[in-house]
Amino acid sequence: MRKKPFYLLCAFLYLTVGCKKNGTPKTSPVCNDSVTTVWAKSVTATNEEVRDIDVQHFHNIHVDDADHVYTIGYASYNADLDPGSGVFIMPAGYFHFLQKLDANGSFLWAKGIKHGVETFYNNPIATDKSGNVYIKEDENKVVKISPSGNNLWEKVFDGYVYDLAIDKDDNIVVAGKFYKQVDFDPGAGTFYLQTDKESDFVLKLNNGGNFIWAVKAGSKTHSPFTHDAVKLAIDNNSNIFVTGAFDGTVDIDPGEATYILTRNYDQIYESDNYLLKLNSNGNFIWANKKEVDFGSKEMNIATDASGNVYSSILVKTGTDLD
Repeated sequence: MRKKPFYLLCAFLYLTVGCKKNGTPKTSPVCNDSVTTVWAKSVTATNEEVRDIDVQHFHNIHVDDADHVYTIGYASYNADLDPGSGVFIMPAGYFHFLQKLDANGSFLWAKGIKHGVETFYNNPIATDKSGNVYIKEDENKVVKISPSGNNLWEKVFDGYVYDLAIDKDDNIVVAGKFYKQVDFDPGAGTFYLQTDKESDFVLKLNNGGNFIWAVKAGSKTHSPFTHDAVKLAIDNNSNIFVTGAFDGTVDIDPGEATYILTRNYDQIYESDNYLLKLNSNGNFIWANKKEVDFGSKEMNIATDASGNVYSSILVKTGTDLD
């Protein structure tokens, strides 16, 4: 079996680092004795004065099936996005970028992307079997980009996009937040979800960006002061796992049946975390909750080949995670 490289994103060092398991051991600040550092790349400002006062940093990293490396980050207006001997200056009018490198860390292309304020640090990246790239722009836009870096389509929704992922059939699943009544069909048709509180949504589109289904997930009363992220992951059977936040009492089953989750105490502007599993058609399978203390929040979620799900939570010292 081919050993697949893994990559570290070092925001404070402004490096993208490729590491390889079971190679010749080499100690470095980012790779311990069980891995080998293959390469490290950075993005820097071309003007020394700007470089001293401005910061270039990465927000997310993704590796596709061909080991191409994609990063989304923030850079000054004159940053050189080509980490090699060439020069590719940050496009005028943009401060966020999408960069693509090959498996050896060589520059392929980069482009400026728009960002929102509410979802500033939520910059998901996903790729399909053909090497197309999917990202979020602004607060509420999903964009499909060709392997060569050209925009193929964009879909806009009246809400906030926090995460997206691709299933085994190259469908796109999007998670985010909305308020009041929103039409989630980006085409000529309509499909409305409605809420009187800040609620989470899960939306499924086909590879052409056409609507398949949408459902409502958790909700919170104290909008807009609780800006917890909504994260999702998809397993090998196209089951969808969603994690987010809720307060009060919420029916987490998006279908006709009910499955009630209740927050046991009401600390204003705080919420518990939920974990929801849907099948590929958006139907409820199961859900549970994690009671968290003040200042805790869900951070990320992932699945493995066996269908197990893993979630990370930012918690205070002493929080019971069992």
